[in-house]
Amino acid sequence: MKRTILAVSIIFVVAACKTNPKTKISLNTAQTHAGQMEAMFPKAKADIKTVGILLYDNYSIIDAMGPFQVFSDLMNAKVFLLDGTEE
Repeated sequence: MKRTILAVSIIFVVAACKTNPKTKISLNTAQTHAGQMEAMFPKAKADIKTVGILLYDNYSIIDAMGPFQVFSDLMNAKVFLLDGTEE
């Protein structure tokens, strides 16, 4: 009885693991990743060229450096730190 249950279980596992020949799995992850990123983050309506980050009294360094890093590295924008004085 135990052998019969084991044999039937193995048959079900093997049957469940077989893929449908009509379903093709894409192995090119670069194209699927690019497509997913395009769907999640569509192209901006306008390209950002310059960003100014306003520094205020008693600011923490992470308040300025976090946005500075994101805008300069990820968005290829020129980033300026502004302290409120005119120069």
